[in-house]
Amino acid sequence: LAGRVSGRPVAAMPHTALLLVAGDGDPATLARLAATADREFHSGPRPLTPVLWQGCAQGLQEVRVAPEHPTFELLEQARVRAWALEISAQAEAWGQPVEPVGVRQTDGRLARGARASDEATLLPEADVYVGISAPTGARIAGSWPPWRCRA
Repeated sequence: LAGRVSGRPVAAMPHTALLLVAGDGDPATLARLAATADREFHSGPRPLTPVLWQGCAQGLQEVRVAPEHPTFELLEQARVRAWALEISAQAEAWGQPVEPVGVRQTDGRLARGARASDEATLLPEADVYVGISAPTGARIAGSWPPWRCRA
């Protein structure tokens, strides 16, 4: 795909029936891809993620852009929303009183945050913990996003 798109290939898999690919060489094209991925994620048959992905040496990574890029806010919101949806589903399934939150950082980026009551015995790994301490216990095997025992 490298010769068929402008810049490095970027992929979106908003739901199970759709794969979108474009290049990161043109900000307008990347903005259209991000907007389409977000719209399709919310309207598709079986949603997967609104996040845009790009190949790297380790496999795939989320596309991140500078705060002045036209798609910055949409990509930040998509990244945190996808994480929050997964954390919410897991917290409910495991009976954990945990709430995922987006926390605006001083550089404009959104951090993945977690808030929980004292009854929570497990916490997701997050960038920021709101009103609680970071978990220090063992990692829960096979969990994604990763969860840890609280102490």
